[in-house]
Amino acid sequence: MTQVADLYPVFEERATAAGAFVHPIAADPSALERCLHSLQPMNSMIAETFPYTPSWVKTCADAIDKQRLRADIPSLAKGGTGITDVFAAVAETGSIALSNTTSNHGPLSLFTDRHIAILELDRLVARPRDLFQRPEWAQELQNMVFITGPSATADMGKLVRGVHGPGRLDIIVLGALT
Repeated sequence: MTQVADLYPVFEERATAAGAFVHPIAADPSALERCLHSLQPMNSMIAETFPYTPSWVKTCADAIDKQRLRADIPSLAKGGTGITDVFAAVAETGSIALSNTTSNHGPLSLFTDRHIAILELDRLVARPRDLFQRPEWAQELQNMVFITGPSATADMGKLVRGVHGPGRLDIIVLGALT
């Protein structure tokens, strides 16, 4: 069986190749605070709950932006930064797996200009089918989406980012550095 630590370099390579920015950090509040501050999220909207990460993650996210907006329809129309946690990630594709059954994770990951996703390293799996080997994720699998890099389209010629979703995806990986 592949160890999660062995999967991380593959995940980072594939996510970066897809256009995401991956930020490996230690799994502690001060490392997350430093990382969030370095990303400078403006007009942020924070998910109502962070069920897939330790409770201190939500506390750090809540404290990050002095210009924080409510995660409602008028605020989502203004763009800004959506900050959520994610229930899993797939190394083979460099994708994060986001559950639309969890509070307002879906709108915050789709309707903002930028999405900052926070992932715990132990939620990384090798292949998409491996998600279904974790019975504790049954609820999330009922209505989930894979996100691989920022939104991009080349339907009309040259590649354009941010047309159908965020133009930038930052993935913070808790526990990737020890």
